[in-house]
Amino acid sequence: MENDQKRIILLSRGKLGLSCYNLLKRYHFKVCAIVANSECTPYSLPYLCDAAFMDNVHFIPNNTRNENKILKVVKDNNVDYLLSVQHIWVLSKNVLDSVQGAYNIHNAKLPNYKGYYSISHAILNGDKVYTSTLHHMAPKVDSGDIIFERKIPISPSDTALSLYNRTMVSCSNLVKLLLSYIDNHKNIPRRKMCVGGKFYDKASLDPFRVVKPEQVTNKIVRALYYPPQTARVKIGGNTYGLSL
Repeated sequence: MENDQKRIILLSRGKLGLSCYNLLKRYHFKVCAIVANSECTPYSLPYLCDAAFMDNVHFIPNNTRNENKILKVVKDNNVDYLLSVQHIWVLSKNVLDSVQGAYNIHNAKLPNYKGYYSISHAILNGDKVYTSTLHHMAPKVDSGDIIFERKIPISPSDTALSLYNRTMVSCSNLVKLLLSYIDNHKNIPRRKMCVGGKFYDKASLDPFRVVKPEQVTNKIVRALYYPPQTARVKIGGNTYGLSL
């Protein structure tokens, strides 16, 4: 019955967000609102905006924090949970405390890879294994107790694009596991996140985006390869895209 459905708000973007939205429907969660981008970016088409329109789900754009709108949906619909998947804003304690549970998928190992471009940095750092993390949300970027992790090997031939595509399976499996725990009234695990780690900001890949010919390495080419974005080499007054 509809009254027995768990009520949730999905905060996400891109193809992974759409995959998670479809999982929520499959597990018979009631999605009370979708918070997502409504414009195209180099990395994220408005998949969830379109899905919200097609399914008549309340849509909140993420161009600003819009926390008052999120809180109104929580109050009006007795929302139980928040699920964040690549959401671009840190949520306040006020929002997190308004629901029974708030969970985030961070597609990287925590606390080693906080912030942006984790896949590219893992390749640049020569990592052999890539970890995707599901954790309880806290009002601080990429922090909160860890729930589950999923690991996959990094191939010597992996690019940012190929590794990203394989991590989508890991992230979807993490969401499936979380939903099954909620569905079966099982306690959600908690493991304290280690202190320390590293935060990569939005400018962290800038030194690798345009390089001199003598600086070109296989790692740089693979780590920056996410078409239409690629590393570029500067020769004379011109720059040229690098591909494998």
